[in-house]
Amino acid sequence: MIIINVSNVKSQLVGELDPKVISALRSKLSAEMVGAFFARRANPYAGVRYFFTPKTQMFPTGMIHYVRDILDKYGIPWEIVDLRPIAQPGIELPLHGVILRDYQQEAVDLAVQKQRGIVRAGTGAGKSAVLSGIIGRLNVKTLILIHKQDIFYQLIRTFEKNLQIPIGKIGDGECEFQNVTVAMVQTVAHVFNPKVKVLARDNKILKEKTDVIRQFLSEVECVLVDEAHHIAADTFWDVMQNIPKATYRIGVTATAFREDNMDLMLEGALAKKFVDISSSDLIDRKFLVPPSIYLYPIDHPRRKKDDPYAVVYGEEVVSNIDRNMLICNLALKAKHAGKAVLIAVTQIEHGETLEKLLQSVDKSAIFVNGQSKSETRKQILQELGQGTVRIVVATNIYSEGVDMPALSVLINAAGAASGIHSLQLLGRVLRTAPGKTKAWVVDLQDDGKFLNNHSKERVNIYLTEPRYKLIPVKDISEVDFNA
Repeated sequence: MIIINVSNVKSQLVGELDPKVISALRSKLSAEMVGAFFARRANPYAGVRYFFTPKTQMFPTGMIHYVRDILDKYGIPWEIVDLRPIAQPGIELPLHGVILRDYQQEAVDLAVQKQRGIVRAGTGAGKSAVLSGIIGRLNVKTLILIHKQDIFYQLIRTFEKNLQIPIGKIGDGECEFQNVTVAMVQTVAHVFNPKVKVLARDNKILKEKTDVIRQFLSEVECVLVDEAHHIAADTFWDVMQNIPKATYRIGVTATAFREDNMDLMLEGALAKKFVDISSSDLIDRKFLVPPSIYLYPIDHPRRKKDDPYAVVYGEEVVSNIDRNMLICNLALKAKHAGKAVLIAVTQIEHGETLEKLLQSVDKSAIFVNGQSKSETRKQILQELGQGTVRIVVATNIYSEGVDMPALSVLINAAGAASGIHSLQLLGRVLRTAPGKTKAWVVDLQDDGKFLNNHSKERVNIYLTEPRYKLIPVKDISEVDFNA
């Protein structure tokens, strides 16, 4: 008989295991990093991250279902000893001005029942309403982790409105604890690893309140993670390992997968997915609008074999005058059609170049990025959310989590490979708003070294959603922002 001692963060097998079983556990509870094949040429153990430790027989609790399956496979009897502190829900808090949709209510009910796991819901599914519902049902000391400043304030406002209670804040120079507290994960992670970069205004609160933050984390009974696909990042992972009393561990995301093969870490910190609502499901149910995605080809000359990615990207994307003029003309055409336009880029230099070109024709065009003033970012976010007819160029500050319901046109000029980023970005234009019946996306399909593969990867991601309409075009005249 094997005893499985279960705690909130780590669990441990007690009893002697056959080497074959240990090998199976070590293999199953591991993830091969990108490039592992090449790393192993120098070191046969390199390139793989292992989550089962043979010496201690410990593993992340969220992976317990894999452990049970392996023990069953080898015919080994086991028994769970639950060492987790019992979390006693408080008096349920009512939601104000929010009526949960059927799938949102199901997600809340299952979250309370299962206590830990992943809610995968397409962008626009109302994940903040789900989080509000979970918080209200449990009414225990709760921490909500996020990673972006814009989402930080948006969630605080949402919870204050939905729950009508004071919301604590950790981050952006603030440190105020309440029964429900929203925290920037970088600020909290700095408590455990001073090398984690934080906003300059966080330095003072961290210097004065590091011990207080640690104490607060030791008392948290429920941790909720927004944009939970980021949990594999060291900042999130380290924080999750240092919240020992949190029996409830729920993550919400539109993309419950990783492109670095570290999906297993999402389950390790939380548990397996228990809700799965796609964007196409939400479109069919009229909770999102359908998008027309124009695939616009961009031809590039052949490159030298040894040209590095940074050089190719800089010359073919950031500084490519023909490509940049096309982006501007597409944006101006959309604005003339009465639409609010978001142009997505990845580099500040690229955004500044597009802003300069656009302002030669349209003085209201603006570029916003992580270095822009917080007030400016909030104002632009509000304008895009209201559908104000203007052109905004932005880095990835608006790619996740933020709410811009009336935005209807996206120009993906980033040329990036990330499927997660592309889906999250596309989700910015799918939300419903009065009078809005569809959305338009232009994805620049670069055909050149490195960039060609990136374009194909984005298309493959779009194809996973049957309600996304892909339209190949060859000329700007074929892009219709009214069709």
